[in-house]
Amino acid sequence: MSLTPPRPPGSGPAPSAAPDRPGRPKPAASRTPALPAPPAAAPPPPGARVKVQAVKLGYYAHIRRRPGDVFWLGDAREFSALWMQAVDPDLPERITLGNAAIRDDHDRLLTARAQEAALRRGTAVRPPPALEAPPTGEASPLGDEEG
Repeated sequence: MSLTPPRPPGSGPAPSAAPDRPGRPKPAASRTPALPAPPAAAPPPPGARVKVQAVKLGYYAHIRRRPGDVFWLGDAREFSALWMQAVDPDLPERITLGNAAIRDDHDRLLTARAQEAALRRGTAVRPPPALEAPPTGEASPLGDEEG
């Protein structure tokens, strides 16, 4: 049990606490880990148009850009390495509209719920059938069955 009276809230540190002095290392609990530096890329010349892809959610030209969206920047100085990356100018543009994003989130949510319910029941959930064509040589390019 402490013999010192309790200090009122907001009165500052206790007198026995050592003040921070220049040249003295901070306690381990208050040290913050250094963030890694982003990779340095040669920036395009100012005024040049740049095609980029959103890596995270962001806003450009008053439009919400979702991950995967590909669009042009009017000026290279508008580039932000926090949420976009430069891509090949030949890559087709892609914009995810609000309704499509809501539908995709809803589908992901329903799939996760179905998988969770199947795990509770002890049954397996079959993945949806693939919409891609089989590897080359296994299907006719015309879609006709030969035989």
